Amino acid sequence: MSATGEVGVFILCTLSFAAAALGTRQLRHPASPRSTGVMKEEGRVTQAASGGCGRRHEMREGPPTQGLLQWLKALVAELALFAKIVMLALEHVWDRHAMCQSQATMEGKTVIVTGATSGVGKETAKELARRKARVIIGCRNLKKAKDVAQEIFDETKQPVVVKHLDMNSLKSVRQFCDDVIKTEERLDVLINNAGAIG
Repeated sequence: MSATGEVGVFILCTLSFAAAALGTRQLRHPASPRSTGVMKEEGRVTQAASGGCGRRHEMREGPPTQGLLQWLKALVAELALFAKIVMLALEHVWDRHAMCQSQATMEGKTVIVTGATSGVGKETAKELARRKARVIIGCRNLKKAKDVAQEIFDETKQPVVVKHLDMNSLKSVRQFCDDVIKTEERLDVLINNAGAIG
């Protein structure tokens, strides 16, 4: 089932549950008729007995405040429950489907990834190597970079080119660019992951 289909099923089930629960609340607390008098149709006037004296009062019929409050509380509770279930449903669908499903190859492509010794940069370089790309990682710490290149090779059997690059130094950046221009025939993708500070 697609992500949209799963969300639809969750929402329909939740709406049915909320409607059933709200209906139960209404049946449990039905609106009680006023026992003090009879309402007239035109003037909305209620005739009531008072103090056993036989006098008649005319009073305007007010809204059933207590019943309305109970109904609103029930509605708010059901809406909160509905919102929580929808959020859980969306989180479930996100966990299952919010990942790249593409298996496209990068064979024949040259990719530079900066800051690839850890975190997002490292995983990006690894995934690109898994897709057969020629990966060049530009890193300040050459020892860490070589260790990462070996790790990627062990997992993907794809060699990774290591070049020195210090984003804090414009001289280092220029040297890196000159080296790439001299040694590479093409460049298809540049992923600027490294930070200039830190």
